[in-house]
Amino acid sequence: MTVKKQYIIYTLILGTLFSCVPARKYEELKAKQEACRDENSALKTLNQDLEEKNKELTSSVAELNKKKAILEQDLALLDKSYNQMKTNYDNINETYQLLLDKNKELLAGNKSATAKLMSQLQKTQEELQAQEDALRTLEGSLTKKEAALNQLNTELAAREKRVNELEAIIAKQDSAVSALKNKVKAALLGFENNGLTIEQKNGKVYVSLDESLLFASGKYDVGGKGITVLKN
Repeated sequence: MTVKKQYIIYTLILGTLFSCVPARKYEELKAKQEACRDENSALKTLNQDLEEKNKELTSSVAELNKKKAILEQDLALLDKSYNQMKTNYDNINETYQLLLDKNKELLAGNKSATAKLMSQLQKTQEELQAQEDALRTLEGSLTKKEAALNQLNTELAAREKRVNELEAIIAKQDSAVSALKNKVKAALLGFENNGLTIEQKNGKVYVSLDESLLFASGKYDVGGKGITVLKN
């Protein structure tokens, strides 16, 4: 029932009462009517306020529903994302565990490989040390041999010098012997191959005289021909 209808009803009631009641009652009724009118006005104002608030609340409810729908959509997306992230997390966790296991295997393998490499390295170092020691020994030997070679070269140079000196002396002696031989040949020219031979041997000149050149047959005294040869 609207406010306007209520006002008309109140007016009819008052008109009926006015025609049937005395003045005092009329005043009471009039006062009540005024109170009802004021109350009606207040109710009308309140009703308008309530309608405005209702509109606001309706609009707010619609907005809230809209937001609720958006939130529900976002929640669905978040739930989907959460499930996907959980799946990804589980996969990553599984992969991480596999990597941990693989890392343990690699560490175990690396430990074995490292031990093997360390053993090879130690062996190589020992071989290098042995080679270095051998090289140092060889260097020492080479140094000694070089010193010996230098000494030998010095001695060889001295011997070559001595040999050259001796060869010069020998050449000089050979020259002197050859000169002596030639001189003897020249002095005994005519007697060579006639019982007399002249040889050069070991740096010396050997003169051999046949007995027939010195002694006559059956004689022990040197003959005149032999004396001539000896004098020459």
